[in-house]
Amino acid sequence: MALPEQDEQEDDAVEIWDINWPSFMAFLACENQWRVAAGFGFFARLGLEWPAVDVLIRRRCLSDREFEDLVVMEAAALEVFAEDR
Repeated sequence: MALPEQDEQEDDAVEIWDINWPSFMAFLACENQWRVAAGFGFFARLGLEWPAVDVLIRRRCLSDREFEDLVVMEAAALEVFAEDR
C-alpha cells in the first residue's frame, strides 16, 4: 500500500510563536481543569476552573498578558467544543 502524497495528507501542524509559548504551555497544563456537565448521553465543558488555574498562574509566575491569553484560548476552545456537540 502506497502512502498518500504530501499534498493529499491533512496537515494539523500549527506554528506557535516564541512570544506565545508560555501561554500555550500554560493552556496545555490546564487540560485537567475544565468544569464539566454530564448526564445520560451528554457531556459538555463549561469553562476552566479558575481557582485551580489561578494556582497554576501563580506557580508559573505568569504575566497579566499570559493570563489574558488563557481567557482568549478558553473562549476559543469552548466554541470548538460547542461545535463538536
